[in-house]
Amino acid sequence: MKKIHCFAERKPLWYCVAAEIVMLVSLFLTGIIGDFITDGNRSITYYVIKEAVMMLIVTGMLFAGGLQKVLTNKGSGFWKGLLTGVFLIIVSVISLSATTFVYGKTKEVAPVSQIILYIILVTLIGITEETLSRGIIATLMLRKFGKSRDGIWKAAILSGVFFGLLHLINLTKCPAGAVGIQMIYAAFLGMLLAAIYYRTGNIRVTVFLHAFIDFAGMAGQGIWGNGSVVDAISETSPASLGIIVPVILVMLFLFRSKKLPLVNENMGNLVSSAPGEE
Repeated sequence: MKKIHCFAERKPLWYCVAAEIVMLVSLFLTGIIGDFITDGNRSITYYVIKEAVMMLIVTGMLFAGGLQKVLTNKGSGFWKGLLTGVFLIIVSVISLSATTFVYGKTKEVAPVSQIILYIILVTLIGITEETLSRGIIATLMLRKFGKSRDGIWKAAILSGVFFGLLHLINLTKCPAGAVGIQMIYAAFLGMLLAAIYYRTGNIRVTVFLHAFIDFAGMAGQGIWGNGSVVDAISETSPASLGIIVPVILVMLFLFRSKKLPLVNENMGNLVSSAPGEE
């Protein structure tokens, strides 16, 4: 464990690459095992169990890299941190309202048990992907590039790219075109979530935002039973890329000069090492 910790300290970029590969391989293997057990009929219960397993694996990588402080760092606090992410809350509320308008008139709400499982699922996804993409990758990228203005931007952008690439796993079940769009969308969303994480220093903020985004984005499937998670991904539209310009503008706002000291204030306890050599 100590050797892994030292590797994360000395080679943060390569630790991120290794963590991403472990995640992708784990997702692929659990998918194969799941298909074997369920005969390809993946229910929401299957996805809940799968995400619980992935959460344990990612948490193990967090602790192995000596990054457990991520889980307890308060930064700016949860409620104040949510104000930093208000743009994503507004977008998600609009998305959820639109879905409710479309399906609310034509479809019956899914059974309460399914909705509960759906809430558990998006929560687990939020915990798992934020632990990896912000807790491990964004933290180590900031440690690598440093807390100068340029360093913060490089760390946020590269961590977003890692987050986009994580969605390559969906090629095993979904059309390449839809997955490509989802990867671009996820990359920019990941950059914004990294910016919010850097500004707040509180991973619970981004876990909540991530879970709420997924809850709103897949509400048609989770609340009204309109298909599966695979269907939701397969239906990803190029229109979703309309979020790119607003994301860039929000990042420019969050990383304006007078607010950059907050990154040092809220992330200083997590990024104590000087930028390292790769």
